[in-house]
Amino acid sequence: MATITSLPVAMATPKENTFSIRVISRGRTMQIKPDQIIRLQACGNYTVIHAEASAPMMTAHVLKFYASDLHEFGFVRVNKADLVNAHKIVRLEDNNKVVMPDNYVSTIARRRKTMLRSLLVSTSLL
Repeated sequence: MATITSLPVAMATPKENTFSIRVISRGRTMQIKPDQIIRLQACGNYTVIHAEASAPMMTAHVLKFYASDLHEFGFVRVNKADLVNAHKIVRLEDNNKVVMPDNYVSTIARRRKTMLRSLLVSTSLL
C-alpha cells in the first residue's frame, strides 16, 4: 500500500497582488492592476478606463461589469457614469464634486453623497 505524504501547501497570495483587469485595446492585450486605475467612465455600452501611466482605453463591457470586482479595492460609484478610485481622490469641492488627479471633476449623485462622505471619513481620506 502506498503512503500518501503531505505536500506543503503554497500560501495563497492576497487578491490585491494577483487581481488585474485584462483590456484589449488597439489590438494589444494589457493587464491593469486596480491601484493603477484612476477612474472608469461609462460611455453607452462601453467603459473607458483612465489609468495613471497610459492613454484612456475603451472596453466592450458596461460599467457594472467592473463595479462589483473593484468595490473591494476602494472604488466607489459616484454617479451613473463614473466609478472612481477613492484612494486617488484629490479633493471634494462644494460638497458635491470630486476632483481626480487627471483634473476630471465628477458630480456626486445626491443619493450617494452621504455614503461617499462617510466612506471618505472612515478611510481618513477626508
